[in-house]
Amino acid sequence: MKLAIQMERHSEILMEVIPVFEGGEVQHVCNSCSARVQRFVKFGTFSGKLGSTYKFTKEKDLGLIKEEVYVGLGKKEELTPEKIRFAVAKAIKEVKKLNKEKTTIRFIDIDTINTEE
Repeated sequence: MKLAIQMERHSEILMEVIPVFEGGEVQHVCNSCSARVQRFVKFGTFSGKLGSTYKFTKEKDLGLIKEEVYVGLGKKEELTPEKIRFAVAKAIKEVKKLNKEKTTIRFIDIDTINTEE
């Protein structure tokens, strides 16, 4: 698998991994994506528990299909580097099943990550 870090225009993203904290908190996503996550949580479809994943497919403009894989990070205050690695590995497993050539992974901002395990 080739890994490259680069900027992408939101309109060009067709496969995206979105990290979600337990309870539905997401960062750096559009309002419709944030509202979608809140509906997932409200109806019990996805909770954001550590390592949980949920795939959502939607149609974009011009008939393009966009797939989103939501991955649970667990409780924000309990996040550690190891938990981030675990969650990303789960997301990558899900993406591989979809056989996509290119995937965007959103990053999170957090002031303090517990480095003691």
